[in-house]
Amino acid sequence: RGWAPLDSPFLIRLARLNERFLGGLSLQTTVIIGGIRCFLCAAGDTAQNWIYLNNGGDLLKEESPISFRVVLHIHGGAFVASFEAGHIRWFRELAVGAQALVIVPYYSLAPEHTYPVAVNEISTVYSALRSNDIGLSRRSRRHGIIHNCRRGMDRYRITGLTCSGESAGACILATLLTRSAVANILPPDAVLLAYPPLNLLRCESPSRILHAFDPFLPMNILLETSGSYGIKHADHTKCHLQTDLPLDTSIDSELLSYYAPDHVLQRFPPILLLCGGIDPLLDDAVDFHTRLRRANVEAHLLVHKSLPHGFLGMLALPTPFRPPDALELARHAVRFLARAAPLVLIPPTADVAGNN
Repeated sequence: RGWAPLDSPFLIRLARLNERFLGGLSLQTTVIIGGIRCFLCAAGDTAQNWIYLNNGGDLLKEESPISFRVVLHIHGGAFVASFEAGHIRWFRELAVGAQALVIVPYYSLAPEHTYPVAVNEISTVYSALRSNDIGLSRRSRRHGIIHNCRRGMDRYRITGLTCSGESAGACILATLLTRSAVANILPPDAVLLAYPPLNLLRCESPSRILHAFDPFLPMNILLETSGSYGIKHADHTKCHLQTDLPLDTSIDSELLSYYAPDHVLQRFPPILLLCGGIDPLLDDAVDFHTRLRRANVEAHLLVHKSLPHGFLGMLALPTPFRPPDALELARHAVRFLARAAPLVLIPPTADVAGNN
């Protein structure tokens, strides 16, 4: 656990306090969704609405259910860490820019838990959100989580659900999309994949050769952590996608969505792929974007020539030390998610008060 200090409770607490008092991220709490522990945050009216419901407000006086836009974010961390302290700033951009509840599941990490444990947990949370569960809970004065408050679930509606994932989280999210497409499960309204590691075999793509000694993601670390997640590396010398299907048909296309067949990719929702020009995973994003476009999926690719891997986790750095244009790209991605899932106001109904 060489990265354990970056996930220390002290740093996480410090980052949360900073965003609460200086960034306006007024709602920061832990909830249980589908039996999975999640971090939930929001700002502005969205935060006030959630707090009102969670604290058992006078729901009977509501004329109509409250609408929520939700962003399900899958954090990165090379499958073995969460780096929450560095990503709180990114969560704030999602919450404020999209006017959404941002839900970040604490999925099980490698090497103790290998594939498909994390994917199963994320699938459970996604299914719960599709069932209109935002982790509303009755909380004691000591903020202890007890049980989901079923009384409040008739008082709100999730009217927009989008997903985002960065780095290892983007790989897990792509797996979720593949699984949902195969099972004919309703996909999210839109998806953001930031610097996704989609081809985790021993492939010698140009970006990996040029940036093999990248300080943020050296190749030995990439191979080691993906191996601990459960990916069996092999010397697939021709696995770099040039055709519609890989030469090795034994590759698990759910584990590696990079190799999913076209009839599965065609069911994917609108996707924005975000990557830096000096990222070893640049070719993964470029090639996957090509495959999606060939499958007639609404796919967009945004690459900044001077950004490194993991730049969304560097937004909290002071401006002189922040990668150039990182904040601008982050906000562009947020606007993409917000446009795909407009907040729908639910008209008043006469029988709302009678649902309880």
